This record gives sequence, structure tokens and C-alpha cells, in this order.
Amino acid sequence: MRNFVHSEPGDSRLVLDMPHSGVRGLDDPSLLPDVVRNNIRLESAKVRETLGMGVDLAVPGMTDFHNQTDHSRVWTDLPRVVLDVNRELTSTDGLAVEGAGPAKHAHGLIWRGTVPHGLDFSRGPQGVHEQAAEMMEDILRRPYTQAELDELLALGYHPYYSALKSSMDRVVEREGAAVMVALHTFPEFAPVKLSEGRFTGAYALGPKVPTGLLQNRQLPDMISIHNAGAAATRPVLEAVRSTFEAAGYVVQDGIGPFKGDMGSTVLYSNLEEGRNVIGLEFVARGIELDRDQGSRELSQEGVERVRPVFQELLDRLSDLSVDDLRS
Repeated sequence: MRNFVHSEPGDSRLVLDMPHSGVRGLDDPSLLPDVVRNNIRLESAKVRETLGMGVDLAVPGMTDFHNQTDHSRVWTDLPRVVLDVNRELTSTDGLAVEGAGPAKHAHGLIWRGTVPHGLDFSRGPQGVHEQAAEMMEDILRRPYTQAELDELLALGYHPYYSALKSSMDRVVEREGAAVMVALHTFPEFAPVKLSEGRFTGAYALGPKVPTGLLQNRQLPDMISIHNAGAAATRPVLEAVRSTFEAAGYVVQDGIGPFKGDMGSTVLYSNLEEGRNVIGLEFVARGIELDRDQGSRELSQEGVERVRPVFQELLDRLSDLSVDDLRS
């Protein structure tokens, strides 16, 4: 059996979580699990495009992830679209898994709809929904059976959860507190989440948006995700904000779909026990090139420009005391 989940221990208080940068099988589908390869419509150009679009491709280089040997690290090789290990088990529906309930999680645990891009937002909310529905395709040939889902979860989801939990447990037991840093990138395009129809719960992308605040329909450079402070202490949040602002980036605490009231920020945090989780969504402007079209081309200059900022942040988080990490 192939190993799709990887975990390496470290000596610091940090646990680095990289759930959405897996690319195994994108170039050679034979490397995907059989249960996936037999059910995904790989003959569709839109499906292949969405598989690429779902990858946070710049994260390993921007964070120097695989060389961060001082810190515990957990990552998966599986593409996010195949199995999103950063979602709850309940975030699926009957169009993805037999008997799982009404359609409302098109991009949940299992992505079952392609991602439309280039939407015309001038058409208004209803027009955008109609345009997106016309552009989208099913990713799956049919819903997975429960047995097939169980097989996929055993390959990629349960091992990932166990690796993160055991890493946090080990660090908290040794150090008295821990910070899980969930590392992500976000496309530089205006997002919309569909709220009706067959693809309810799916994300779609509009035009590129300028740097600014989410409430102004713009995107900051860094979105700090912590469930309104419930998942990480103030010293952790201040370290994120001050490090990136000092480097000239616009930082905003997550709101709306970026709040952090689902996924790892909920699954693994407990501030009374010193278990901090901070999600970092870096908007990879000019770094992940044509990501909306599924491209896996990177600007290495852009990657190298932001790497020292991430390194400074990890160093600062490592230096926080146990008292800083408990509340």
C-alpha cells in the first residue's frame, strides 16, 4: 500500500501542517489510489484543470517546508480535490457519497464539481450563479459507495488526523504548549461560494482583485485564520500580524468563510491545554501563475522574496513561552 501521509518529528513547539500541496497523480494518474482513479473523470479538461487549481503549490518553497527539520511536520501527497484532509468528515453529501444527505458540499471532504473561473461579477449574484452552473462539470462519475469512502479515508484522512494529533500531543507533553501552523496559499481572484443548485457549496472565481480588505471585496496579502481568537492566543496573532506588516504586507484576521470555524482550527485547538492553531492564507499574487486555469507554474523570484518573512515568523513563534501559548 502506498503511503500518502508523511510525518516528521521536531524539537520545537511548532507543528507545521501542509494539507493542500499534494500533487501525486496529477502528471501520472496511476499514482492515485485505485478507488479514486476509477471514479474521477480524468478525460475532462475541466476536471484536470480543477485538480491543478486546488493545489497550494507555492507553500513548500515559500516556507522552506521540507528543510524545517527543527519543527514537527505533517503533509499529504494526495491532491486536495481528491480528499480534503482539512475538512470535517460530515462535509459531504449524497452526490459525493451514497446516502450522505442533500447536496450542499460540492467542495467539501470530496470535491465533486469543477471550479469555474473568469466569472462576470457585473451580472449580479443570480447571474453569477447561473454563469457558474453553466460552466461547471461533475468531477466524479458517480457517488462513492460508503465502502469506497472508507477505503479512501483509511488511505489519506485518518492517517493525517492521527499524525497531526500525535504531533500536537507529543509537543504539548514535552514542551507544555504547541502551535500548529496550517500553511496555505489562496488564488488572487475574487471568490464566490455557490448557495443554490446542484453545486451548492462549490467555489467559483471571478477577476483578479486588488490588495485590500475582505469586506471591500478585495484580498489582503495574508489572512490570519483563528476562529475569532478561539484557536490561538494573542501573542501568536500579534506575531503573524507584526511580522508580515513589517515586511509591507496587508494582514487581516479572517472573516466569513475565512473565519476558521471549521477544519483544523476547530479540530485541534484548545487554548486551556496550550494547543494553538493558526491558519495562514497567503494570497500568492504573481507567484502562483494562472492558478485559476490549473497552471502549476511558479515565479521563483516571488517564492524567494517571501521566504525570509515566513522564516522570521516561524522563528518568532518558536520563541514564544508556554505562558504566551495558554489562556
